[in-house]
Amino acid sequence: MTDNIVKLLTLLSCEKRLILVFEGFGGISLKDYKNSQTWQWSITDIQALSEGINSTLLILGHRLKADSTRPAIQIIKDYGDLSLVDYYPGALNQVFMNLVANAIDAMEEGNIGKTYQEIELNPNTITIRTYVGNDMVVVRIKDNGLGMNQETRASLFNAFFTTKPSGKGTGLGLSISYKIITEQHGGKLDVITAPLTGAEFVIQIPLQ
Repeated sequence: MTDNIVKLLTLLSCEKRLILVFEGFGGISLKDYKNSQTWQWSITDIQALSEGINSTLLILGHRLKADSTRPAIQIIKDYGDLSLVDYYPGALNQVFMNLVANAIDAMEEGNIGKTYQEIELNPNTITIRTYVGNDMVVVRIKDNGLGMNQETRASLFNAFFTTKPSGKGTGLGLSISYKIITEQHGGKLDVITAPLTGAEFVIQIPLQ
């Protein structure tokens, strides 16, 4: 009961303020990241949106680099042509943070039981694409982790739903991300996935 109350209070706090807490991020300070955020509606181009993705990758750099169990996670970026889009930069950056962190978690889970050499032969990879299609700015974030079955996929954006072990993850990140995209931006957030094929999150935001 106490855990559920804490989770509910966290959700309400996140939906109202979307507070980020940073510890030990290499390459960028909390002050610098905070100053780069705006929670005001902004009309900008897809290049500025891509810069938000790059900031997210800098913040999560400590999780992307190599360690004793695996090589560095590879990042493939394919940013598309410029086009104006209306969005809340700070809120959208929170979505990028949640989706990239989720991709890292999925790949780390998929690494369990594998040797360093096995992972090196098929390295963990996150592919990020941005482009314009059907009057939408599209951001696709794909990993080559374990993927998920359709039952898990159907519950993925529900508040408090998580497949992670107890004490790791609150089940709020994807739910909040879904609300930011669909309610705050009038867009769409979906996931393409199947077991052992990884997952690709697809963000669509209407053009100006």
